[in-house]
Amino acid sequence: MSYTTVYLIHTNGAIKEIAPLENSHGFGPYVWNCFCGELLGNIHAWRDLDLVSDEKLESWARDKNIPRQGRAALLLVENQAVIEHARFIEIMGLLHKFVMDADNGFSVCHFSKIAELLEQHANDADGLGMCFDPSSLSDNLWFEYDEETDKEIPYDVKTGTRHFYVGEVLDKTDGKVVKE
Repeated sequence: MSYTTVYLIHTNGAIKEIAPLENSHGFGPYVWNCFCGELLGNIHAWRDLDLVSDEKLESWARDKNIPRQGRAALLLVENQAVIEHARFIEIMGLLHKFVMDADNGFSVCHFSKIAELLEQHANDADGLGMCFDPSSLSDNLWFEYDEETDKEIPYDVKTGTRHFYVGEVLDKTDGKVVKE
Protein backbone atom coordinates (compact mmCIF):
# COMPACT_ATOMS: atom_id res chain seq x y z
CA MET A 1 0.00 0.00 0.00
CA SER A 2 1.32 3.43 -0.88
CA TYR A 3 1.29 6.38 1.52
CA THR A 4 1.25 10.15 1.39
CA THR A 5 3.37 11.43 4.27
CA VAL A 6 2.67 14.71 6.05
CA TYR A 7 5.56 16.58 7.66
CA LEU A 8 5.77 19.56 9.97
CA ILE A 9 8.63 21.96 9.39
CA HIS A 10 9.91 23.60 12.58
CA THR A 11 11.46 27.06 12.84
CA ASN A 12 14.89 25.48 13.27
CA GLY A 13 14.40 23.82 9.86
CA ALA A 14 13.81 20.32 11.24
CA ILE A 15 11.29 18.23 9.29
CA LYS A 16 9.23 15.81 11.37
CA GLU A 17 6.78 13.22 10.08
CA ILE A 18 3.36 13.65 11.70
CA ALA A 19 1.08 11.42 9.64
CA PRO A 20 1.38 8.67 7.06
CA LEU A 21 -1.89 8.69 5.10
CA GLU A 22 -2.66 5.28 3.62
CA ASN A 23 -3.25 5.05 -0.15
CA SER A 24 -1.54 7.91 -1.94
CA HIS A 25 -4.38 8.04 -4.49
CA GLY A 26 -6.15 10.19 -1.90
CA PHE A 27 -3.69 13.02 -2.61
CA GLY A 28 -2.57 13.86 -6.17
CA PRO A 29 -4.85 11.51 -8.12
CA TYR A 30 -7.85 12.73 -6.12
CA VAL A 31 -7.21 16.32 -7.23
CA TRP A 32 -6.26 15.39 -10.78
CA ASN A 33 -9.49 13.38 -11.16
CA CYS A 34 -11.51 16.41 -10.11
CA PHE A 35 -9.90 18.79 -12.56
CA CYS A 36 -9.45 16.43 -15.48
CA GLY A 37 -13.12 15.50 -15.20
CA GLU A 38 -14.25 19.12 -14.99
CA LEU A 39 -11.86 20.69 -17.51
CA LEU A 40 -11.07 17.86 -19.91
CA GLY A 41 -14.26 15.79 -19.65
CA ASN A 42 -12.42 12.64 -18.54
CA ILE A 43 -11.49 12.03 -14.89
CA HIS A 44 -8.73 9.67 -15.95
CA ALA A 45 -7.08 12.04 -18.46
CA TRP A 46 -4.26 12.69 -15.97
CA ARG A 47 -3.06 9.15 -16.56
CA ASP A 48 -2.08 10.19 -20.09
CA LEU A 49 -0.20 13.30 -18.95
CA ASP A 50 3.45 13.39 -18.04
CA LEU A 51 2.80 14.71 -14.54
CA VAL A 52 6.35 16.00 -14.19
CA SER A 53 6.80 17.83 -17.46
CA ASP A 54 3.24 18.58 -18.56
CA GLU A 55 2.41 22.16 -17.69
CA LYS A 56 -1.37 21.71 -17.81
CA LEU A 57 -1.80 20.82 -14.12
CA GLU A 58 0.65 23.51 -13.03
CA SER A 59 -1.07 26.13 -15.17
CA TRP A 60 -4.46 25.25 -13.64
CA ALA A 61 -3.00 25.91 -10.18
CA ARG A 62 -2.14 29.43 -11.34
CA ASP A 63 -5.33 30.16 -13.28
CA LYS A 64 -7.45 32.94 -11.72
CA ASN A 65 -10.56 31.41 -13.29
CA ILE A 66 -10.25 28.35 -11.06
CA PRO A 67 -11.65 28.97 -7.55
CA ARG A 68 -9.03 29.61 -4.86
CA GLN A 69 -9.86 26.34 -3.03
CA GLY A 70 -9.21 24.35 -6.20
CA ARG A 71 -5.94 26.16 -6.84
CA ALA A 72 -4.88 25.48 -3.25
CA ALA A 73 -5.50 21.73 -3.71
CA LEU A 74 -3.62 21.70 -7.03
CA LEU A 75 -0.67 23.52 -5.45
CA LEU A 76 -0.48 21.11 -2.51
CA VAL A 77 0.07 18.15 -4.79
CA GLU A 78 2.93 19.82 -6.68
CA ASN A 79 6.43 18.73 -5.69
CA GLN A 80 8.04 20.73 -2.89
CA ALA A 81 4.89 22.60 -1.80
CA VAL A 82 5.02 24.17 1.67
CA ILE A 83 2.04 25.57 3.53
CA GLU A 84 3.23 28.54 5.56
CA HIS A 85 2.47 28.18 9.28
CA ALA A 86 0.75 31.58 9.36
CA ARG A 87 -1.63 30.32 6.62
CA PHE A 88 -2.67 27.02 8.25
CA ILE A 89 -6.21 28.17 9.16
CA GLU A 90 -6.79 29.84 5.79
CA ILE A 91 -5.63 26.76 3.83
CA MET A 92 -7.64 24.50 6.18
CA GLY A 93 -10.80 26.41 5.20
CA LEU A 94 -9.93 26.21 1.50
CA LEU A 95 -9.40 22.45 1.74
CA HIS A 96 -12.74 21.93 3.51
CA LYS A 97 -14.46 23.89 0.73
CA PHE A 98 -12.58 21.96 -1.96
CA VAL A 99 -13.67 18.62 -0.49
CA MET A 100 -17.29 19.80 -0.24
CA ASP A 101 -17.22 20.90 -3.90
CA ALA A 102 -15.35 17.87 -5.22
CA ASP A 103 -17.13 14.94 -6.77
CA ASN A 104 -14.72 12.66 -8.55
CA GLY A 105 -15.75 9.11 -7.69
CA PHE A 106 -12.69 8.38 -5.54
CA SER A 107 -13.40 6.65 -2.27
CA VAL A 108 -10.23 7.95 -0.58
CA CYS A 109 -9.45 11.62 0.02
CA HIS A 110 -6.69 12.93 2.29
CA PHE A 111 -7.69 16.59 2.26
CA SER A 112 -10.08 16.43 5.22
CA LYS A 113 -7.34 14.78 7.30
CA ILE A 114 -4.79 17.37 6.13
CA ALA A 115 -7.21 20.15 7.09
CA GLU A 116 -7.57 18.52 10.52
CA LEU A 117 -3.77 18.42 10.92
CA LEU A 118 -3.51 22.08 9.90
CA GLU A 119 -6.01 23.02 12.59
CA GLN A 120 -4.30 20.80 15.17
CA HIS A 121 -0.90 22.45 14.56
CA ALA A 122 -2.00 26.04 13.90
CA ASN A 123 -0.90 27.20 17.34
CA ASP A 124 2.44 25.38 17.46
CA ALA A 125 4.95 27.95 18.72
CA ASP A 126 7.82 26.56 16.66
CA GLY A 127 5.98 25.88 13.41
CA LEU A 128 7.36 27.07 10.09
CA GLY A 129 5.14 25.06 7.78
CA MET A 130 3.74 21.77 6.56
CA CYS A 131 4.86 19.75 3.54
CA PHE A 132 4.08 16.44 1.90
CA ASP A 133 5.77 13.43 0.35
CA PRO A 134 3.10 12.59 -2.22
CA SER A 135 3.84 8.88 -2.52
CA SER A 136 5.93 6.32 -0.70
CA LEU A 137 6.54 4.68 -4.08
CA SER A 138 9.00 7.34 -5.23
CA ASP A 139 11.96 9.26 -3.83
CA ASN A 140 11.14 11.49 -0.88
CA LEU A 141 11.88 15.01 -2.07
CA TRP A 142 12.25 16.30 1.49
CA PHE A 143 15.41 14.27 2.04
CA GLU A 144 18.68 14.15 0.16
CA TYR A 145 21.13 11.29 0.09
CA ASP A 146 24.61 12.00 1.42
CA GLU A 147 27.00 9.60 -0.31
CA GLU A 148 29.83 10.31 2.15
CA THR A 149 27.86 9.28 5.21
CA ASP A 150 25.51 6.88 3.39
CA LYS A 151 22.55 8.55 5.13
CA GLU A 152 19.54 10.63 4.20
CA ILE A 153 19.65 14.22 5.37
CA PRO A 154 16.59 16.46 5.54
CA TYR A 155 16.15 19.13 2.89
CA ASP A 156 16.80 22.52 4.47
CA VAL A 157 13.76 24.73 3.89
CA LYS A 158 15.57 27.74 5.30
CA THR A 159 18.39 27.63 2.73
CA GLY A 160 16.98 25.41 -0.03
CA THR A 161 15.58 26.79 -3.25
CA ARG A 162 13.49 23.90 -4.64
CA HIS A 163 10.36 24.53 -2.57
CA PHE A 164 7.60 27.12 -2.90
CA TYR A 165 4.99 28.52 -0.52
CA VAL A 166 1.34 27.72 -1.30
CA GLY A 167 -0.15 30.91 0.18
CA GLU A 168 2.37 33.07 -1.65
CA VAL A 169 1.50 31.52 -5.03
CA LEU A 170 -2.24 31.90 -4.33
CA ASP A 171 -1.71 35.58 -3.52
CA LYS A 172 0.41 36.20 -6.63
CA THR A 173 -2.24 34.55 -8.81
CA ASP A 174 -4.89 36.78 -7.23
CA GLY A 175 -2.76 39.85 -7.97
CA LYS A 176 -1.87 40.60 -4.37
CA VAL A 177 1.50 42.15 -3.62
CA VAL A 178 3.82 39.53 -2.14
CA LYS A 179 7.09 40.37 -0.41
CA GLU A 180 10.03 38.63 -2.05
